[in-house]
Amino acid sequence: MVEAIETSLYLIVKYKAGLDKEGKDIFKNLVFRNINPDSSYEDLYAVGDKIGRALGTQIYSISKENTHELINIYKNIKSLKCSDSLI
Repeated sequence: MVEAIETSLYLIVKYKAGLDKEGKDIFKNLVFRNINPDSSYEDLYAVGDKIGRALGTQIYSISKENTHELINIYKNIKSLKCSDSLI
């Protein structure tokens, strides 16, 4: 059996940083780590929106990214013999 353990949570604010030589939009990301996992989507959006206002630029997207480590829980348990006890 495999389980996922959340290892990190990020708030990513993608914003318009300017134009290139051809007049196409240039986008950059601001990545914020150590986000409280109990933060609501509304709270995260509000923070991203305020960051955009502080930057004085157009926000392209605000996203929440979770990173998980996948572990095989059976692989991490020693083999039990008939005489072994789980208690």
